[in-house]
Amino acid sequence: MNKYIGFIILIFATISGIAQSDSILLQRADRLKKGIFAPLRPDSAFKIYEQLAGRGNVFAMNALGVQYANGFGTDSNFNAALNWFTKAAANGYGKAYVNAGMLFKHRNADSTDFVKACSYFDSALAINDTSALFAKGYMLYKGFGCTQDYGNALTLFLQGAAAGRADCNYFAGLCFKNGYGIAVDTATANKYILTAAKKGYRQAVIELKFGNSENQEQSNMEFSSLSANTKPSIFNTIQANIPDSVSGVYEGFIQQYDYSGKHILQQTKLQLQLFKNGNNVTGTWRESDSIYTPIVASINENKEILFEQTAYKRMSNRVANKKTSLLKFQSAKLQWDNKTDSIAINGKVVMLDAKQNEPFKPLYLHLVRKAPNMTIAANHKTKAIVFPNPSGNTANVSIEASEATSVQISIYNLKGNCVYTAKPQNLIKGSNTISLIHGLPQGTYLLKYGGIDAGSTILIVKP
Repeated sequence: MNKYIGFIILIFATISGIAQSDSILLQRADRLKKGIFAPLRPDSAFKIYEQLAGRGNVFAMNALGVQYANGFGTDSNFNAALNWFTKAAANGYGKAYVNAGMLFKHRNADSTDFVKACSYFDSALAINDTSALFAKGYMLYKGFGCTQDYGNALTLFLQGAAAGRADCNYFAGLCFKNGYGIAVDTATANKYILTAAKKGYRQAVIELKFGNSENQEQSNMEFSSLSANTKPSIFNTIQANIPDSVSGVYEGFIQQYDYSGKHILQQTKLQLQLFKNGNNVTGTWRESDSIYTPIVASINENKEILFEQTAYKRMSNRVANKKTSLLKFQSAKLQWDNKTDSIAINGKVVMLDAKQNEPFKPLYLHLVRKAPNMTIAANHKTKAIVFPNPSGNTANVSIEASEATSVQISIYNLKGNCVYTAKPQNLIKGSNTISLIHGLPQGTYLLKYGGIDAGSTILIVKP
């Protein structure tokens, strides 16, 4: 009997020794990966993780997934990362489910990958992994890969806050502050946001500078009657409808909603210049006189406008934040309303937050066409019209000057290269017309005029 007891003790001692050895190796690999108390050698860390993962160590499996995902210490490999995260999760490491979900969330900003991400977050929640509380709550808060639901998001954020998560404290605070999924409670909101700030959550530190909610200014907005007689109460998805004769200058406003589509956060003036040639659309987007970008797009079989290489920087409506987001135009579903003397546009514009690699908050525009077949630009001393536009080898520039001045007119391609420069022109006070015989090849160009004035830019098309 004693010999069996001795044999069992030997087995346990051996297992304990292996476990202790693995723990030391794991610490060594972590230090090499981070460069803490050791040289920064992620490639050496990777080899150690491989050795430990082969012995069934779930932490090493997860670490391999992280290195494959980030291309750190090895080549970036989505499938290999997913394989190791899945193995670690199958062996009981819940955080690996969250990491697998993050792979899909950050791969492409589309609904298909978001749905897969949510599925992995749900798997982590099923085994009570606390890191999934924020991951799934965030998706519910913004409606990515699931039905947008502030109430269910708040439930998860509160659980995460109780577990000490700074991110959950912050988002719980936002819900109470803005009335998202619960009645507004400023005192409770400040409690959660302050807790997050004390834990070093940077966004919480910034949020403490605001006394008002992000949707408080909604009731103070003045709504234009150009294309809507009443203030919209909800952000609606509409059917696209693009008529053939859409070229012209449209003016109105664009509204930014919260993720539920029920609260208007910001409204700004918008001037949109459009030129349609077959299924190709070009133009310019001028927002609040401070944001200007050329538009290049095409129309797909579903009558959606798909943008190409069109982006601009947008400042947050939360002034103290000073956050600027690089937004990439993705698509637009617009409804044209043909009236007797004008055309009105209402519709949804989808943009991508390039830094977060996720859809930006919903945007809805209301515009009415000023005049077809011409483009207008203005600064404080002159107003110019290019006609016809599109045009052949000659473009006419009609300039209304508030005083005698001089002007220099140049034409640039969309790469920023100057392709035509006219002789400087002296303008009289009042109306002036300048004919430009440029002979440019087919394409879209930017006509810039300036001089004593600050200058303005007009997009022109040579069909």
